[in-house]
Amino acid sequence: MTRIFVMFLLVLGVCQASFMLENTDKNQVDLRYRLPSGVVIPIDYTLHLTPDMVKFTFEGEVDITLIALTTNNILTLNSKYLSIYNVKFVDLNTTKTLENEYLMDEEHEILNITIKPQFEKDHHYSLQIKYNGILNDKSKGFYRSQVIQRGQVVGYIATTYFEPTYARLAFPCWDEPAYKAKFDISLTHDKTLQAISNTDVLKKEEKDDMITTSFKETRLMSTYLVAFVVSNYEFKVDKDGNFTYRVWTRKTMIKHVDYALEMGRELLEELNLYMNISYQTYMPDKLDQIAEKDFPVGAMENWGFVIFREGTLLYDQASSTTRTKMRILVIIAHELTHQWFGDLVTPKWWKYIWLNEGFANYFQYFITHKIKPELRLDDMFLVDSMQETAMVVDGSPEVRPMNKDVITPKQIDDLFDGIAYQKGNVDSNDLFGSLQKALDESGIKWKQPVQVIMHNWVEYPGYPTLTVKRVDRGYELTQERFVIELMMKVKEYPTKWWIPITYVEESNPDFNNTTPIDWFSPDDKSHTVPSKEKTGWFVFNTQQTGLKSNIAEPRSDGSDNRCSQRDYFIEDFIFIEAHLSFSQQRSWVQIAFAVCESADVDGTRQRPNPGTVDEKPWVRENAKTMFVISSSMEAKKLDPILKSEANKMVLLQKFHEYRMSSEDRMEQHIAAVQNMTAILRDVGEQISDSAVAANLLASLSPRYGIFRTAWDSVDPARQTLGNLTSRLVAEDLRLNSENQEGKIALVVSKQDQSKKSEIQKNSSKK
Repeated sequence: MTRIFVMFLLVLGVCQASFMLENTDKNQVDLRYRLPSGVVIPIDYTLHLTPDMVKFTFEGEVDITLIALTTNNILTLNSKYLSIYNVKFVDLNTTKTLENEYLMDEEHEILNITIKPQFEKDHHYSLQIKYNGILNDKSKGFYRSQVIQRGQVVGYIATTYFEPTYARLAFPCWDEPAYKAKFDISLTHDKTLQAISNTDVLKKEEKDDMITTSFKETRLMSTYLVAFVVSNYEFKVDKDGNFTYRVWTRKTMIKHVDYALEMGRELLEELNLYMNISYQTYMPDKLDQIAEKDFPVGAMENWGFVIFREGTLLYDQASSTTRTKMRILVIIAHELTHQWFGDLVTPKWWKYIWLNEGFANYFQYFITHKIKPELRLDDMFLVDSMQETAMVVDGSPEVRPMNKDVITPKQIDDLFDGIAYQKGNVDSNDLFGSLQKALDESGIKWKQPVQVIMHNWVEYPGYPTLTVKRVDRGYELTQERFVIELMMKVKEYPTKWWIPITYVEESNPDFNNTTPIDWFSPDDKSHTVPSKEKTGWFVFNTQQTGLKSNIAEPRSDGSDNRCSQRDYFIEDFIFIEAHLSFSQQRSWVQIAFAVCESADVDGTRQRPNPGTVDEKPWVRENAKTMFVISSSMEAKKLDPILKSEANKMVLLQKFHEYRMSSEDRMEQHIAAVQNMTAILRDVGEQISDSAVAANLLASLSPRYGIFRTAWDSVDPARQTLGNLTSRLVAEDLRLNSENQEGKIALVVSKQDQSKKSEIQKNSSKK
């Protein structure tokens, strides 16, 4: 029962994918971006690619085996920026080749193939397409990535990034997550390089100066999880019997992979135990991790072959901080969790991506806690994931619901400022049905079916504030939607929820029992929880196992709370600022700080020393919270909190995880990084100009890929923060005033001109 309920609360609480997006205008939905359902099913792709690392192009050939679900004469699949020059369509039941005509819809990224006369229901077909493409520098699809040594470009690798809709840049395909298929991949490349993909190498065949590396057939998987790299990278390996665990990176960085190799293997084993489904059941041979300097996101969970940005995987024992080690550990855990939630089980459509990211965000803390309990990452989950992200963002009036309809690639992309539960293609109904089945089999009866309880949580935005008042019969509960903005009236957002009720009283301070004693129905104006206690403290929402804010009556000495409870007093400041007078705010702040200074329930664990990991759950970086605190507390009491290692840890995490939005102008991006830098320096954190410059570059949106590539070729003596910011502003103006991608707004030395010219020449080919 415990694990069932933990999973249920996870769905309730880990809604970190509730990002602020406008709701889709159903009158303006263009279904031409979607593939028609019920026509064909791709069951196998035989894919062969030959990248040219000099011309930055590639030749491709794909043979897709299909099953026809209906009799029709139109095939519709995805393709983008590919030059198709031959299409062949063969009926495998009769071996007859059918005539065809093909037409590309560039706007909707759709390849339409008309079959003459038609294809027949239940027949198997082979769709063979030959094409070529650009090995681009946009960090999307099949692209080139620089290899840097001592500030100089010394070569390139060919690599991939397909999530969510970029596989179509590498090969024509049914590029939607519901269309799972098996993949037989082979790559022809220079003999001095080697190829890696989702599965282990099947064979290698040499011819002249080239070698063709063929890989074992994959399991059924979505196109966005396909990955392959051609490089001269090196690796370190941990081999156990027939299973191989490797970490790859460029030669000069290979000494920094040891920590990722050790911790990754431990995390994988822990996940195997917890999931009760071994990774090796579906990927029996290997798991590869690779670190690339300019990977566009922190990491990508390709099944069997996870790609990381260098800064999220490599650990330098001589210079990296403990915070860096923790961040690497959490990111590895996140991506390995996706091998189950996302890879093995996948959403039918991107509107359910919260299932994928919700589980991964949960396990990145709790699985890591199992192998490194001294880091107390289970407590940090409450602060980092629930309070600082999900609850703050979900308190906005403009926030979208968890199930957000999306159609276009741009809308899908916007879901990833951030999969499923049952094997195969699923949506939230499948998940809730599985949970209901588990409950029924356990004999535990809940007031309502899981589907009913979860409906408002996933279909409507926001979360409730639970107000608790002591009355003669016990406690009277009321709920309303929490909204941060002061100008918004709660009555404008009337959603109510099924809320699990958990609480602790002074007479029985059992904080370990988080099973609901009752449920608060959205149909009830109020709900009474019986109690004979007339005095003493009480706490509702034990250990914050539900995603809700609480207003109650804490005891000012703080003796009613353990670590996970104390922190929500600070989270409540956001609500208090909007609803209480200044004098009431001040009183509440003083109570909260008394709580932060108190001992644990049993009096044995005092507030930890500044600078320890344990201190982090007491302090959260939140602008509104800090406004209330700074308005209410004396500076001498506030300063130690702001300058604590715990607060610095949170601020640094935000600094490194910040990413420029595709909608931001460059001035906004630079200002955001400068503001975070100023705050860090104000609290005593040493942030060098070179670190600021590195963050400015790393957090750029993908449209600045050419600039980032060119900047790496600039003379290191000229790579100053001032030069970078001025050139970024100039590049932004150029991109917004021109429709072509030509010269890069960089000032380079004479010795860099040839490299710059080569970059421009290849860029112009697009």
